[in-house]
Amino acid sequence: MSNNADILQAQLDLNALIQTQQAQELVIDQAKTDLLNLIFLKADSPIAIRDTIIVDRTVNLDSVRNKINNHPVIVAASQQIHINELIERKRPPCVIQPFALLRVIILPVAKVLQGLLC
Repeated sequence: MSNNADILQAQLDLNALIQTQQAQELVIDQAKTDLLNLIFLKADSPIAIRDTIIVDRTVNLDSVRNKINNHPVIVAASQQIHINELIERKRPPCVIQPFALLRVIILPVAKVLQGLLC
C-alpha cells in the first residue's frame, strides 16, 4: 500500500515539475516574441539568444573599495545628509523633523551599499 502512495506522490511531483518547466518555456517564448516585436520583426522569426554571462576576473576588490566613496549615489547621499544637518541647525525644533527622516533613510542605505562591497 505504501509503495502505491509513494509512486502516486512521485508522479504528482513529476507532473508539477513538468508544469513548472512548461511555464518557464512559455515565459521565454513570450519574451522572445516581445523582443522580435520591439525590433519590428515577425513574431515567428527564428531567434537564438546566448545567455552566457562573462565575468571580468580582472576586477580588484581593493580598487572597488577605494572608489566606493566616489560613487555618485554615495556622494549624493553624503551631501544630502550634510545639507539636512545644516538645515536642522538653523530651523527651530518642532515635533516632526522631516529632514531627520531623510538622515535615517539615506545614511543606512549608503552604509549598506558600502557594506556590500567590503
